[in-house]
Amino acid sequence: MSDKKGFSLKSLFVEETPEAQQVAPIASTISAASSVPQNSSDFEVKASEKLIAALEANQSSDFDYYKFSKALTGLITIPDEAIRFKSVFSMASVMGVKKDSLISSADKYKKILESELLNFNQTFVDPFKERISSDEKAMNEKEAEIMSLTEQIEILKKKKNLFQLRYLQISLILKRKKRILKR
Repeated sequence: MSDKKGFSLKSLFVEETPEAQQVAPIASTISAASSVPQNSSDFEVKASEKLIAALEANQSSDFDYYKFSKALTGLITIPDEAIRFKSVFSMASVMGVKKDSLISSADKYKKILESELLNFNQTFVDPFKERISSDEKAMNEKEAEIMSLTEQIEILKKKKNLFQLRYLQISLILKRKKRILKR
């Protein structure tokens, strides 16, 4: 959300503090969650719908950061991001919204998204990682089994070669003995 190094569009309408700088990226996250791209996979669509539902379920009846970010999305046709932010903040100011209330509601939505991420990780990512780990363990066991079987095959091939060599030796001895007996 910066046009120049060190310049934040948020600074146009909110005093930059370390706390406020952490909140600024939420606008793009909420905006992204609020609009699902046309070419999204089913999973992305469902995940976006779940995030939107979580945000909407927790939105305030007052003008808060969620409504602020939706208003920003509504002005997406304005090419200048600074003008979009100024316009939405001016509208919110007319409605009596203060920057502190926007920041605190942004923190609330950030916590909601973090909670959803935690739930997502517990529901999908952690079991998926466990499955990958289990599959990797099984794969390593199978590779060890293959190596063991390969070694056994090599031992059996050597035994076979020894038996074939011994067979040839015995066959030669028998042929010699037959020749000797024929004389």
